Amino acid sequence: MERIDIVERIGKKYLISNTEKGEFSYAHDNKKAKLKKELGEEFNNFYIDMRFCKDDVVILVETKTKFTQKDERQLKAYLEAEKALYRTQKIIAILANTTDDKIKVWKNHINDECLLKNEVVLDTMEHYASLFEINKQNDREKVLKNTYDLNELLHKKDIDEKLRSQFVGTTLLYIKNEVKKRGVNHINDELVKKLKDFWKISSEDAIRASIERTLSDLLDGSNNKAKKIELLQKNVLNDQKIKKLKSNDWIEILTTILTDIYKYIDTESEEGQDILNLFFIAFNKYTGKADKNQAFTPDHITDFMCRVVGVDRTKRVLDITCGSGSFLVQAMVKELSDCKRGKTEKEAKELMEKVKKENIYGIEVEEKAYGLATTNMLIHGDGNSNIEFGSCFEKKEFIKEANPDIILMNPPYNAKPISIPEYYKNKWSKGAKEGKEDPTKGLVFIQYLSDIIKEINEERESKNEARKEVKLAVLLPMSAAIGSKSDIKNIKEAMLENNTLEAVFTLPAEVFYPGASVSACCMVFTLGKPHINTDGTTNETFFGYFKEDGFKKKKNLGRVELFDEGGESKWKKIEEQWLDVFRNKKVVDGLSAMAKVSGEDEWLCEAYMKTDYSKLCQTDFQKTLNNYLSFLMQRGQAVEVWQFIEKYINGIKGNIFSINTLSLNINKWGEFLLSDIFKCSTTTLSIKDELLEGNTPFISRTALNNGCDGYVEAEAKFITKGNCISIGAEGIYAFYQKEDFATGNKIYTLRNEKLNQYVALFVCAVLNHEIYRYSYGRARILSKLQNEYIKLPINHKGEPDFEFMENYIKSLPYGDRV
Repeated sequence: MERIDIVERIGKKYLISNTEKGEFSYAHDNKKAKLKKELGEEFNNFYIDMRFCKDDVVILVETKTKFTQKDERQLKAYLEAEKALYRTQKIIAILANTTDDKIKVWKNHINDECLLKNEVVLDTMEHYASLFEINKQNDREKVLKNTYDLNELLHKKDIDEKLRSQFVGTTLLYIKNEVKKRGVNHINDELVKKLKDFWKISSEDAIRASIERTLSDLLDGSNNKAKKIELLQKNVLNDQKIKKLKSNDWIEILTTILTDIYKYIDTESEEGQDILNLFFIAFNKYTGKADKNQAFTPDHITDFMCRVVGVDRTKRVLDITCGSGSFLVQAMVKELSDCKRGKTEKEAKELMEKVKKENIYGIEVEEKAYGLATTNMLIHGDGNSNIEFGSCFEKKEFIKEANPDIILMNPPYNAKPISIPEYYKNKWSKGAKEGKEDPTKGLVFIQYLSDIIKEINEERESKNEARKEVKLAVLLPMSAAIGSKSDIKNIKEAMLENNTLEAVFTLPAEVFYPGASVSACCMVFTLGKPHINTDGTTNETFFGYFKEDGFKKKKNLGRVELFDEGGESKWKKIEEQWLDVFRNKKVVDGLSAMAKVSGEDEWLCEAYMKTDYSKLCQTDFQKTLNNYLSFLMQRGQAVEVWQFIEKYINGIKGNIFSINTLSLNINKWGEFLLSDIFKCSTTTLSIKDELLEGNTPFISRTALNNGCDGYVEAEAKFITKGNCISIGAEGIYAFYQKEDFATGNKIYTLRNEKLNQYVALFVCAVLNHEIYRYSYGRARILSKLQNEYIKLPINHKGEPDFEFMENYIKSLPYGDRV
């Protein structure tokens, strides 16, 4: 960067020089002696290339062909001289590269802590002066704690749960506007007093009118302004419980939001925007906790999905079922942040306005959710003008005009068939058409989008324009990915005709807690790019088993983020790992897989991923053994129990436990298809309630007590022979059954002539290491069992080493006591 460009960019009128070359000399006007006295040593660096000054802000610029430690030390010397001669100055120190536009910027000191890493483009004096303004400080922990307290306050004021999110959102916008009108950046006692005094002389009606006026002003230029104001009045301000609030109630609520929430959020920073989103989402959780059909998307999942599809300032983003606007807010925040990358403050502001007006599009059919989306976008700095009210199925032209590059969505999983066009229902089975819920579990929404993108591409091709490809990331229930029913399979097959399935991520259980309890996955498509290539080949799809996200359920707070001993977010590290394996298509046992799939196949990682056997250890086998011994004790078989106790006592006396445990050497095991080494069979169903009590174990799908759910009398034709392994479809755990037994529904058996109690317990431990693949939505049914692969010890012939398995169990503590 040339000197003249630097001067013009920062501001020529602020340049201070005292030499013929235009430099600034710290030795000028006999200042050498003063510098030596103040610094305590001789000062050898006298001439800095450029010095700019405005009031008490000084910018020091040193130009170099490249940046070295020596250059930083030289700039540091100039900064120390500046402090010695002008003690009250606030200093920005800049190294500017003369061969390109690269810069390094420090604030007040030259060290790593004071390096402003986000300042990568030379900017104006006004911009650098603004870096010293006192702004609100972000405090995520306080905001989250105070959000719960605020909810309790609103409960005491008798504000309905379903109203609170919208109410808090609109009052926050009002407070934000009142603070802005007073021209302050920092919320202090003086400002709080002024606002409280102002509210004290305002009537309840006046406060409500002020809130409405604020929203009206903020919505100027917005599409559907009248509808948005109407919904605000109908669903918030004209609510009878809101109208009953007294002046003191309003003052308490407004002051609480001001001092306990807004004070700790710097809305101008990216972190502040994240905290603002968490605050708003918290109230959505309170709204949805009683409605188990509500699936509010967690903030960290929307963040992850935005990063997966590459949201940046150049992308137009659409959500056709936007709800409260979580995806749109996350996308907008990311795009606004990206506007600052490599741009001056002025350039960034221009790009940010463009993002808000042209890049964010949404549709919502439910009134309250539409109001929430509008408020949510306004809280985050606008972007609401392109959010439409109505059914997405009636907004095809809006979608085409939006011309999206990215679509993010979490569609309804149980939409009423009456809301879905006949064109799509005509393809459903008769039973599905007459049902109460969408049989496609939300897939019909992405089929609709696929059809629109197909239509757009047909129009583009007719004009000799390039085809458009759109990234789609969508949350759907696992049942949509499994696709066992024809209505789902048909859509899966249709989707792959014109679109590519890029990835599917299995997400944490209860990811929507405290709302819907559905097990969800995230599918990623490239719309407009057929899954089968023009040469007939098919690319592999990435599958991720992303069940652990570093969050934990907590009473009254939903799922909360966990931190490690160093105070670092566990989620942040996990997210980087997820993105790394996805972007680089890494296959990691227990975490990811790559597979070629069709519409007929299952679209879940659990079906293709290799198990991480490095995590299988002695503890797993010991636990299986102990559980079986516990069952024997409960069974009360006198001889066996007495023999066990006798051996156990002798073992303690002799201190012989764990001495001769064999080594597993898992890395030398072989992989086997389960149906190749075991006969996998179903059993004859009995209905327990129709049976009398007796002595025959009744094995059900319970995961407890060796699968035993009591004892019954049963006819011989309903009895299954013992000495086998039992597995319940939804119970998913494997147990050894020594005795003959009766069974409930969906109980399967594994048999091998080499099987005995020792071998069976070993195999059960291995089978139970595979249970992560299964859940209530993905049962361990017979067909899946038969196609399941497991690893087992092998002999010199490469066959299962049943002798080793028996000896290993016997070598465990109490292992020879069964």
